[in-house]
Amino acid sequence: MKALLAFERKLFGELLRDRGLISDEDLNNALSLQGDGSDRIGKILTDLGFVAERDVLSVLSEQIDVPIFDGEYPAVPIEPDKLSYRFLRAFSVLPVHQEENVLSLVMADPLDSDTRSAISQRTSFDLEVFLGTEAVILDQLERLHGGDEGDDKLIETLGDGSADDNIDQLRDLASEVPVIRMVNLIISRAVESRASDI
Repeated sequence: MKALLAFERKLFGELLRDRGLISDEDLNNALSLQGDGSDRIGKILTDLGFVAERDVLSVLSEQIDVPIFDGEYPAVPIEPDKLSYRFLRAFSVLPVHQEENVLSLVMADPLDSDTRSAISQRTSFDLEVFLGTEAVILDQLERLHGGDEGDDKLIETLGDGSADDNIDQLRDLASEVPVIRMVNLIISRAVESRASDI
C-alpha cells in the first residue's frame, strides 16, 4: 500500500526518470524550459525528443488511472451538431462512441476538467474518458470532419464515369458524407472557376 501511495505522489517527470525513460539531465532541461508551468512536462520531453510519445502515454495512463484508447475510431462524427470541429480540435478531444446516456471521449489531456465539463453540459451525457495522443486525435478529427484534400478527391471521383454511375455513387455517398458540405464545396468550386452552369 505504501508503494502505491508513493507512486501516486511522484511527479510525472520523476516517474519517467525512475523508469529509465529519461535522464536527470533530460528532466532538468525540460523543467527549465517549462518555466511558468503552462506546458505539461511530458509534452516538452516529447517535443525535445527525449522520450517517445507512447512511453509518456503509458506512464501517464498509470499515474492518472485513465486507460489508453485501443478501440475502433468512429466512421462518422458523433454529436457534430453539439460538438463543433473547431472546439474538438482546439482541445484535442474526439468522441468515439455514444451509447444510451454515456459519451466516450479520447482526450490528449484527460485532466482538463473544464473541457470535460463543457462537453458534459453541452451534450447532457455522462462521460467515459480515454487517453490518446494529440497527433492521432487530430488525424482522426481531420478524417471525420474532412479537409480540402479529401474533398478534392471526392469531387475528382464524381467527375469520372457515366451519369448513371455518378448517380449511384452520389446515392452511396449521401449515406456516408455530409451532403451539405459536399454541395457547398461543389458550389464554391464552381464559383471559383467562374462556371456558368453547375
